Amino acid sequence: MWRSILIFWFVAVFQVHLKAQSIAWAFNQPIYSTDTSLSKYLYKGVYNLFQLDSAYQRFVFTSNECYGSYASISTATNILPCAGNAFQLNFSLNNKNSSAYFYKVDTGMKNTAIFVIPGTGNNQSSQILSNVPANYHNYYNSIYFGLPESCLKHGDMYMYIKPNEDIRAIRYGNFKLSEPNLYPVLTNRGTSYTSNLFIECFAIVKYLKTKYRKVIIYGLSQGGTTSMITAVETDPDASLVCSGYSTTWDTAFYASGPSGLIQDSIFNVYSSDNIKDSMTQNMGYYFYSWGSADVVSLLQEYPFHRSQNKWGNHCNIQYHYGLYNHAIPFVAADTFLSRCIRRPKIEITQLPGQCVADSVKIRLRLFGSPPFQMQMFRDSTFVQNITVNDTTADLTLFQAGTYQFFNITDIKNTPLCKSKKYQKVLSQIYPGII
Repeated sequence: MWRSILIFWFVAVFQVHLKAQSIAWAFNQPIYSTDTSLSKYLYKGVYNLFQLDSAYQRFVFTSNECYGSYASISTATNILPCAGNAFQLNFSLNNKNSSAYFYKVDTGMKNTAIFVIPGTGNNQSSQILSNVPANYHNYYNSIYFGLPESCLKHGDMYMYIKPNEDIRAIRYGNFKLSEPNLYPVLTNRGTSYTSNLFIECFAIVKYLKTKYRKVIIYGLSQGGTTSMITAVETDPDASLVCSGYSTTWDTAFYASGPSGLIQDSIFNVYSSDNIKDSMTQNMGYYFYSWGSADVVSLLQEYPFHRSQNKWGNHCNIQYHYGLYNHAIPFVAADTFLSRCIRRPKIEITQLPGQCVADSVKIRLRLFGSPPFQMQMFRDSTFVQNITVNDTTADLTLFQAGTYQFFNITDIKNTPLCKSKKYQKVLSQIYPGII
């Protein structure tokens, strides 16, 4: 009897050991901290197939759920501290609950939040902050500028932590799950690493808009690609897309090795034409930059200006080219950020009730230092110049049409080129507008 018990116990232990050994090969990337306590990591280690399956189940969104999802995302009103001095934002979409994670550096400047999305590489969020080892996000032509320093001159910084990075590692001992054993596996399971990443970024921007007057998204490389996609979906005040996109990707497959944004139809949905339409309709500003020695998929930009030639010049899109490699052009980016901070901001809302007949009253809410000057257009036709000496103004509209305000300036005289559009449909048309 005792012999049978010992044999059963030995077999059971051996099977557990065998299962653990059978997944060890899938973990070959270093974790960000050798302190593997839950003070540094969100999750316990993964040592068998059941635990690995549970880790995969944390990716709840399918590939198509990210497209046009921003309006349907509901976020918590507050963030929570979590492992590794990071923060957690809980949110929901399509009756699914999830969380996004980030490091936060608070400057006390409560008007502007800068949301940084790291590029490719292992544990980039913590490495950017510590610059250990020397991190490519922080250098321009081998000179240290520092991405955190660039952000913190202008506002509070929120550094996104990607799934399976830093505190979010799916880990076996001192190694985390390799990318080839994550992205394709999720696709085969019917979910998507990329879709979950995009949706988390959308949720963070939605939360930040409830806390700050201005929200800016900042990314390099794959972080620049994600910055652009997040911006066209969420319309922040500004977005910096540094070495992150080219319109040539419409006709050339793009994936940065196993760590690329692998997603069904990603550059069909986000085609260059669709991106242009979103940018020109949005109120936010866009900064695109490329280097003369950039990565292969972007080498058409510096000599031939492919994206600029296809999209054209628009008041809210800036292009920058320089003699550098796959890097942030910090001086130009800092100038762009400074101008974004100085610009006024305008919100248009409809007030309840009507004035007379079929009229409607709208309220302009202005952020900046009055007096404000602007030009009012209806259906792309100039109507009149307007001066507002306060931070709010009410206008009564009598004529149907699409209204928009251009060249909005305050005392700082750094113009916001356009407002959002306001469309008024009336059953009767009356002469005059106010």
